[in-house]
Amino acid sequence: MNNPSISRLSFLAVIMGFIFYCYEYLLRISPSVMQGELMLYFKINATMLGTLSAFYYYSYTPLQLVVGAIVDKYEIKKVLVLSALMCAVGTMFIAWSDSYVMASTGRFLQGLGSAFAWVSILKLGVLFLPKRWLGFVSGVGSVFGFLGAAAGQIAMGYVVQNLGWKAVLNVLAIVGIPLAFLFYFVLRKAENKLNVNITTNINTSLKGWLVRFLIVTRKPQVWCAGGIAALSFLPTIVFAELWGVTYISKLYNYSTAQSSFVTAMIFVGWAIGSLLMGVISIFFHNRLAIMQTGIILAFITSLIMLYVPLSFASLCLFCILFGVFSAIEVLTFPMGIEVVAKKIAGIAGAFVNFLCMLSGMLFQRIAGQVLDFEWSGQVDSNGVRIYSITDYKVAVSIIPISLAICAIFIIMLKIRENKLGE
Repeated sequence: MNNPSISRLSFLAVIMGFIFYCYEYLLRISPSVMQGELMLYFKINATMLGTLSAFYYYSYTPLQLVVGAIVDKYEIKKVLVLSALMCAVGTMFIAWSDSYVMASTGRFLQGLGSAFAWVSILKLGVLFLPKRWLGFVSGVGSVFGFLGAAAGQIAMGYVVQNLGWKAVLNVLAIVGIPLAFLFYFVLRKAENKLNVNITTNINTSLKGWLVRFLIVTRKPQVWCAGGIAALSFLPTIVFAELWGVTYISKLYNYSTAQSSFVTAMIFVGWAIGSLLMGVISIFFHNRLAIMQTGIILAFITSLIMLYVPLSFASLCLFCILFGVFSAIEVLTFPMGIEVVAKKIAGIAGAFVNFLCMLSGMLFQRIAGQVLDFEWSGQVDSNGVRIYSITDYKVAVSIIPISLAICAIFIIMLKIRENKLGE
């Protein structure tokens, strides 16, 4: 590890995980910049669009319970290759399909492949870098994902506007194939040069996993951490990842490219906030107080961002601030992990992530259902439903409501903690 060339190769191996996480995040948010096009092409309403997008989470979320065991048991380079290829094939399904069912299948495959991205980053950090670097790997991995999402959303907005939605998906599908080969050859070279044994051959029996899983689920603090994670991340999943671009377009009469730029600022805020929360938590040990402050500020910021008329620059600024304050979600993982033994910390972290991602499974569709419930009956010349800005304002009210509930929940936990400490 002291040899500079070996050190560079170690970092290069970990960077493969960063690249895949960035790639899967681009796939995750891709429907946000092509809503109108998808609704027109597949002749679907808002509920069906929300369901199409949520199919990503229908596979991604349940898999969070077992991805850790899979990555521990099998060679990480093979896991990444298969995951990248699955993402590419799923994207091809959507781009080349004339059927809503086929497109939903493609979205499901995207989620299936993407489910391994975050855990793979942590695994590569453990394998190729000293233990003291793991926090750095986690922090930089988050930044890669969110800044990649921001840059990708901006770029995709322009491409969709000028070349069409299929062009975006075709490029994303094609990119996944060389990425798979890149992952394999770089990690194989790193394995050989650094003499790292990537195969762990852990006995991951169902019975052993179930025993460890039940230990985790009996801890109330793990459930509390997952609940806070779900409520604080829900606005980003509903708004930044799907409905935000159209909402901004309707509200301000912006182009898709302009609206994509605005909502991308939420991911920039998340990247800043993720690092900021980590630093603050080192010097200020009252985690619930940090969460309480952050979620209240996120609630106030969301109301301004969604319902107060702003200039383009001010809107971008409030989107960044909203992302920064929402990033208190990253503190839920240590909150859930610290109450279990180290040997089952991975299962605890994965379970918190599972609860967090349930919000994507449920609320991307629910927001669409609210739009359809509010719909006045208007359609355009192609028969696609026209939703008013009032319809959208009602639908996105899910965002401040979830943040308000989260704030009340954290305050109750803080009061209970203070009473127990007396």
